[in-house]
Amino acid sequence: MLGGWTPKRSPSLSFYLTIDDGPSGYTTAALLEILRAYDMRATFFWVWSRFRAEKTPHLLQSLLHEGHTLGLHGLAHLRPWRMFPWQVRQSLRYAHLFWQEVGAPPLLYYRPPYGQHYPRTLPKGLRIVWWDLMPPDFRRGGTWSRELLRRLRPGDIVVLHERRENIPEWKAFFSAAYERGWKALPLPQEAVVLHSEPHPPLTEESHP
Repeated sequence: MLGGWTPKRSPSLSFYLTIDDGPSGYTTAALLEILRAYDMRATFFWVWSRFRAEKTPHLLQSLLHEGHTLGLHGLAHLRPWRMFPWQVRQSLRYAHLFWQEVGAPPLLYYRPPYGQHYPRTLPKGLRIVWWDLMPPDFRRGGTWSRELLRRLRPGDIVVLHERRENIPEWKAFFSAAYERGWKALPLPQEAVVLHSEPHPPLTEESHP
């Protein structure tokens, strides 16, 4: 069974916003600007190799300064099933240390690439975060903002993906959510709650 984090359900119009696959320079900056405009906060699940390639430490500082939090999406965006468990464990440990070296606060949350994870490979202190809602924003084209807003419930964990082509849909979704009184929150930076529910099986089309 996989340990994870489960939010407490609330009657208020708030949900937990998580963003995968960054950073990506212009796209990350555009998303931060949109979130700032609608007073929304998120947890960004970044890939260490992409952060290093982008050479954008200012984005990390902006993210933290504006009340967002940082989660881990791996050392590289590789399928864990193509790696040995010791390789997964070692890559997570390295990524954890690398983020500390660039001034990130202690990482509490991890989302495995493609939603695939070997049990017992997490460094101490990390918790897996799955999701309740994930629109098909990892595909090119299409609209999803209305359907996401229709299905949204208080306390849901929503995952979006950093893609430049998603900028119009981000604006549409956050504008409509704001008008209806919704508030996007980051995952808390305090003690987490463990549960033992496994994540539902993924299809080949899933791309967290």
